[in-house]
Amino acid sequence: MGKLIAVTDAGPLIHLAEIKRLDALNIFNKIFVPPEVNKEARRISKTVPFLRLQKLSIKEKNLAAWIAVRYELDLGEAEAISLCKAKKIKLLLTDDLDARIAAELEGLEAHGSIGILLRAFREGVLTDNQTIKSLQKLESESSLFITHPLIQQAIK
Repeated sequence: MGKLIAVTDAGPLIHLAEIKRLDALNIFNKIFVPPEVNKEARRISKTVPFLRLQKLSIKEKNLAAWIAVRYELDLGEAEAISLCKAKKIKLLLTDDLDARIAAELEGLEAHGSIGILLRAFREGVLTDNQTIKSLQKLESESSLFITHPLIQQAIK
């Protein structure tokens, strides 16, 4: 438990904070946050001790700009993908479908809030009851657009 390293965009931070489940992030040893994501989720990122703000080099900023244009992504998502590539981190945390597709095309593995909750359950960070309630809250109380059948599938 807690050996994973990832880069995140704002989505999972925002959505897990909305359902008061930032503790699910305890499955990670470190989560790097690029500058644009930090701007979007500054209030949240201050509350998670293992989040690491990571400034981008000029080369990384240029790559992020290229990624944003190529895949039609917001700058935060593009910076997160650029940071993954620069630091050779294979895991991107995002709830954005376009960012997930772009990440996979760039050779990265993308996981969202549902995946984080399920892994937290598998690793014993959350109980089965906590996980089920958290998944239900993702649908009913968070700003994440998610379908009921997907939540039901995750619960099963």
